[in-house]
Amino acid sequence: MNYLHVGIGVANILLISVILYYFYQTYREVRSKFALGLVFFAAVLLLNGVFIFPMFYEMLTPAHTCPYEPFYTIAGGFELVALSILLYIVRE
Repeated sequence: MNYLHVGIGVANILLISVILYYFYQTYREVRSKFALGLVFFAAVLLLNGVFIFPMFYEMLTPAHTCPYEPFYTIAGGFELVALSILLYIVRE
């Protein structure tokens, strides 16, 4: 298991949790369907982040090595950058 991949996964889950918190605060203030949709969107992203977390699928797969793991790490890095940009925009 690549520890960089695990660290990126934890960072992604934390960023999504913060984004979900901001979206929920917005929904509480505005009470619009769009804000509620953003809450559901962030919740689904959080579920996705949990289910693709490296330790989760490591428990479910019999093989301990995955030939595609470097690509998953790179994809997680891109997701980390995208979530950081989204969090920056949400906080403005």
